[in-house]
Amino acid sequence: MKLSRKVSVVAATFLIAAATGQYMQSTLHRGQPASAKTAPAQPVQIASLEQPGKLSLPRAAPPVQEGGSVDGLRSAMPRMQPLSGALPSALRGPGAAKPAAAPQHSPALAAKVCHPRARVSVDEGAILNFHLDAPCHAAQRVVIRHAGLAFTELTDAKGLLDVKIPAMQEDARVTAMFAGDKTVSATTTVPELSLYDRVAVEWVGEDSFDLHALEFGAAFGSAGDVWAKNPGSPTPSFTAAEGFMTLLGNRSVTLPMLAQVYTYPTQLSTAGGKVKLVIDAVVSPETCGREMLAETLRTRHDAAPKKTDLSVAMPDCSQPGGFVQLAGLLPDIQVAGE
Repeated sequence: MKLSRKVSVVAATFLIAAATGQYMQSTLHRGQPASAKTAPAQPVQIASLEQPGKLSLPRAAPPVQEGGSVDGLRSAMPRMQPLSGALPSALRGPGAAKPAAAPQHSPALAAKVCHPRARVSVDEGAILNFHLDAPCHAAQRVVIRHAGLAFTELTDAKGLLDVKIPAMQEDARVTAMFAGDKTVSATTTVPELSLYDRVAVEWVGEDSFDLHALEFGAAFGSAGDVWAKNPGSPTPSFTAAEGFMTLLGNRSVTLPMLAQVYTYPTQLSTAGGKVKLVIDAVVSPETCGREMLAETLRTRHDAAPKKTDLSVAMPDCSQPGGFVQLAGLLPDIQVAGE
């Protein structure tokens, strides 16, 4: 059965959905020795240091007779009584100090520890390496934004996240947004972006799209059909002859925001011809019988990024499965070659 299709431009609806995605996403006292015995000599009585008084000195011990035993010498020495618990803590032994109270962090210090940090660098193929460190946002939904791209990710158990993003602007800024509108950003420059053409499609929730790049006359399902199931990868500039697809977004979070970005090294290619771009709107029990919204974004080596909103009327649910093919929405990528 041939699926009916309808394509129209909707100016604001997708933007509202994206904003909704932002909103959704939450005295040491040892005592007396047990076996202490009173010595023959009178013990020393020490006045309390908190209440100074006269010290009672012990009577002189009887002289030890020459040839006396060691035991006799010990018995002649006065026994010292343990000092009372009234001693100031500064005069107690090392073991007598009270346990130190747990350090109390000030609100300012706690805020500094919880403040998320981000950095970004550039990799092969004008790809941004974005690193997020948010210890107080562990295992949380986060929205990543860059030059019109918006997609959701999930931090790990330590609040860390690493993600690769195709650069869409030479002066690149990547922003992470948490629940409560807390954000952190990082910036860099991508001069090599001028060597590439990029096209993206992005959407929210249960909608489902696939971007196909049919390189130089390739048929659907062939090796030259670059899409989610045949993404390719960035190649060194001296062997550039084909493009690659980057999949962005985590589907497991609440209200996921997803994107697919196709890249072709237009100014480096050794091939010539054109790359045809086609968007498939996937028909499923979740998408049939309603309108699906998406947004496309294109950046060219010789032009500023351009964004377009689209709306697709999906077939009814009598025969779920298949897709609606949206051809002609995106201009072909022209490659001059050598």
